[in-house]
Amino acid sequence: MSGAFVRLACAALLAASTACGSRESSEPAQSAAGTPQTASSELVGVHPTVFQCDSITPADAIGRAVGGRVEAMPPMFEPPRGTPKPCDYRQVDAPPAAVQDGAPAPAQRMWSIRYDCRDDFVPITEREMKRLVDAEGATRVQVGAWGVDHRDAALVFRDDDAPCTVRIVGPGAAERLAIAQLVARGLTPKTAPMTPRAAR
Repeated sequence: MSGAFVRLACAALLAASTACGSRESSEPAQSAAGTPQTASSELVGVHPTVFQCDSITPADAIGRAVGGRVEAMPPMFEPPRGTPKPCDYRQVDAPPAAVQDGAPAPAQRMWSIRYDCRDDFVPITEREMKRLVDAEGATRVQVGAWGVDHRDAALVFRDDDAPCTVRIVGPGAAERLAIAQLVARGLTPKTAPMTPRAAR
């Protein structure tokens, strides 16, 4: 009688442990805090209202790109909604240019970097770039995915990994390209001035 009882108790314990094991294997693993572990929900992007130019183009790096010492300037214009304030710089060690009597003094050497990572406007800018590349005074340049330098005044390019277009305004084709290359190296989905979103 006692042997049968022992066998019955062991069978019940074995069934209970098997049921517990199957239940545990079907449930998500839990962290030490007792919450289910899920796939990473990492966000990318820096909201345009808090984006800082130094995160991609510190003044000393811009200086090396243009071959002189520069300083950051207050933005020259209010940006469109959904874009960050432009990153504006002026050269502070440029030698004074010689001018003839009565001629206006040359403008100070300044550059402006303007980011646009708005979903609706990136394709619009790319269509503009395709029109510009065939226009007189335009040159296609290799930076990011591709870019175009137009009328010796501005370079526009589409980044190769961040969903953004960038416009560099200022003097010198070589200087604009050097700035664009600097931006392209630092612009990533994590650093892009756009509404934060889940990483793909």
